[in-house]
Amino acid sequence: MIRITLVVVTWNQPKLVQKCVETIAAAIEATSAQIDLRLVNNGGNIETTGLLHDLPLPARSRLVHLDRNMGYAGALNHALSQIELASGDYTVIMNDDVLVPINFFVNLNAHIREFNKPALVGFPICESIQGGSKVTYAMRYWPAASYASPLRSVPSFKSRCHYWSIDYPCGAIIACRNSFLDRVGAIPAQNFLYFEELNLVKAATGCGDFVSICDSVLIRHIGGASTAKLSRRRGAAFYSTVAALRFSLKHYPVLLPLVLIIRAMFACLKALQTKNFLPVHAFLLAAKEFLSNPRKSPLQ
Repeated sequence: MIRITLVVVTWNQPKLVQKCVETIAAAIEATSAQIDLRLVNNGGNIETTGLLHDLPLPARSRLVHLDRNMGYAGALNHALSQIELASGDYTVIMNDDVLVPINFFVNLNAHIREFNKPALVGFPICESIQGGSKVTYAMRYWPAASYASPLRSVPSFKSRCHYWSIDYPCGAIIACRNSFLDRVGAIPAQNFLYFEELNLVKAATGCGDFVSICDSVLIRHIGGASTAKLSRRRGAAFYSTVAALRFSLKHYPVLLPLVLIIRAMFACLKALQTKNFLPVHAFLLAAKEFLSNPRKSPLQ
């Protein structure tokens, strides 16, 4: 049985992470596998820290407190530095707004063995959208806009095993083989938020490894909840735009001017649609941040 470690990063969302941990505990009860949990308090305030201390955690759990918000990748890497990554075991990195099913560990373990230990394993994600729900199986990346769109249909067998068919798995939760993380130096941390999953896939395919989708597990995701407390000035749109521009600079530099133009158009259209200038303001702030120092990680 493969040993699995979960790393959950949370920032001032104690009620959200409580629901997340409850589903993890139920899934642990349903398996005989050895499961470890690292819950990372990513620079949370005093109230959040106190509530997390009182949170009932499963056995083999550790609560890690960081003095400041290091960003998602930075917090993950802090936790990973305390894990033995040279082994063939797996680490599941996940947001605090993710709810796992009771069969999560059983089915993940079976999938890992069936597909001969892929570098990365993604999962179908069920999100609530406008009163209903939709399932996203993986993501398609469009370099000209540095934009991702969801794949709603069930991937074929080839899509489940090869990067070029799915581009990358949904980033809310990904299982990573420890030996792969050790080889690439853990999570690429050039961004405060976003694009961790696409950077990981680039690293995996760059060293001849592969990515799969465990379609026997359906994850529930409370979309946007983990970033809901970001400031209006530097919110999700700001961080995703900076990350998109930095990714384009690194992997598709010739397309960078086109990415800037298309993203500016998207921001203007969103502003017209919502009758709110905030999308344009977020884009301009992100573009200024990026152009002033393209390779500097943005701070909150």
